[in-house]
Amino acid sequence: EAAGDADYMGADTVAKISGSLIMSMPNLKLIHVQGVGYDGVDLEAATSRGIMVCNNKGANADSTAETAILLILGLLRSIVPGYRETLSGNQILIKHAAMSKGITELGECKVGLIGFGHTGKALALRLKAFGCEVFYHTLTRKPSETEKEYSANWLPQDELLASCDIVSLHVPANETTAGMADSTFFEKMKPGSLFINTARGELVDND
Repeated sequence: EAAGDADYMGADTVAKISGSLIMSMPNLKLIHVQGVGYDGVDLEAATSRGIMVCNNKGANADSTAETAILLILGLLRSIVPGYRETLSGNQILIKHAAMSKGITELGECKVGLIGFGHTGKALALRLKAFGCEVFYHTLTRKPSETEKEYSANWLPQDELLASCDIVSLHVPANETTAGMADSTFFEKMKPGSLFINTARGELVDND
């Protein structure tokens, strides 16, 4: 009600901009999403009104790639359970358990990236510094120059899932990707591998 006559809308990335809201703003010319994803905007309603929908493509690629590294290292080093056990005074038990089962170094891992846009490429560069073997899957393979620049090789998705120690999602949320990480997806993953999702929660079937 307060902004019914607005010409422009700035929207949080996860905000739901419904068709009814769009239709109730007669002067609206543009909806600008603060982040990368615009899946919360009713694009059909915006298109019917001739309203532009924009995002900030690539704006958070570096920070998201760093978050993926944080999550990967956190899992490899059992940071959360280790912290909890340390608070309980069981740090020696945790140390002995880690020594007995061994610690996987990130540089030893094959990492598969599903999606290879701004964030996927930013993550590939960081994984290269750790000495990882990096693979990616996209519907269309990137030029050889791009693969060389980011030290990443294309694989079919099923082969990537079966062979990689770590799988990380970097695709947008839309009708084709919603729930893509389902039971079939996880069954194809290498036993004991890690799954990282710094994209949208809607991509994963949590059950």
